[in-house]
Amino acid sequence: MKKTLALYCLISLSELILAYICGPHSCEGGLALYFYGGILFLIMSLALPFIKNPAHLPRKVVMAFILALLSALLWAGGFMMGNFRVICKLF
Repeated sequence: MKKTLALYCLISLSELILAYICGPHSCEGGLALYFYGGILFLIMSLALPFIKNPAHLPRKVVMAFILALLSALLWAGGFMMGNFRVICKLF
């Protein structure tokens, strides 16, 4: 359980670092990179309890759901904090 949470903290830190790196470059492909990175982090968060946790299956499913929800919230928060631009050029 402790290893699972430690690995999740590493995933979360990587997600925030990616937001701050890709944010200023959102018009030059940073937004797409952050989107696909977020999908990758979400899949990793879903799979993490099933790989490292010796608990029973219902507990693994609940933990996977909670970690995926936290990862999605962090992904959206990183989008807000990373100063991403959605509309780059109007004309």
